[in-house]
Amino acid sequence: MIASVSGIVSRIQSDTVIVLVGGVGLLVHVTPDVINGARIGDELTLFTSLIVREESLTLYGFMSSESQDVFELLQNASGIGPKTALAALTVHSPESIRKAILEEDFKSLEMIPGIGRKSAQKVVIELADRVKTGFLSNSVVRPNLVGAPWKNQVHAAMVGLGFAPKEIATAIEQAEQALQRQEVETGDVSELLKIALRSRGRG
Repeated sequence: MIASVSGIVSRIQSDTVIVLVGGVGLLVHVTPDVINGARIGDELTLFTSLIVREESLTLYGFMSSESQDVFELLQNASGIGPKTALAALTVHSPESIRKAILEEDFKSLEMIPGIGRKSAQKVVIELADRVKTGFLSNSVVRPNLVGAPWKNQVHAAMVGLGFAPKEIATAIEQAEQALQRQEVETGDVSELLKIALRSRGRG
């Protein structure tokens, strides 16, 4: 499974971006918040979900693990595929979707393209227990890496060193806390990386 990608944005379209990773351009289907934050030539890190079909491999990307989790959660409901799940995150935030499911807010769910009353009812019936048992409560919300170059560089370095996405997120948070305590300067990527690695027992 491709859990995340980090690379240079080479192309932006209405609902996709192409990210260059190791000389390979990955086409990633994304939500408007990604499109709005992406810039050609800038580095971008996305949390991803790979959908495998007999005839295709399709990659979907998100700015937070919470969006990624909700995208995958919705597809557990009958009749909800990746396109509808992505559309849901275009219309609502992950928290709003979670709330709509818990509160049986069919009208909010019906605002999602491709979901009518019957589909909304299925979503609530089939997913409410998953949400109630904390499916989303354990999600680690990562910092928005767009607009924070040092985070992108630290993230890319740790990916290259084989760290898992959750480990990287925790390490970046530790580095950010050090930055807030003014223990290191924003532009000192080398020192920020050292702090991140030390937090994971390396460096």
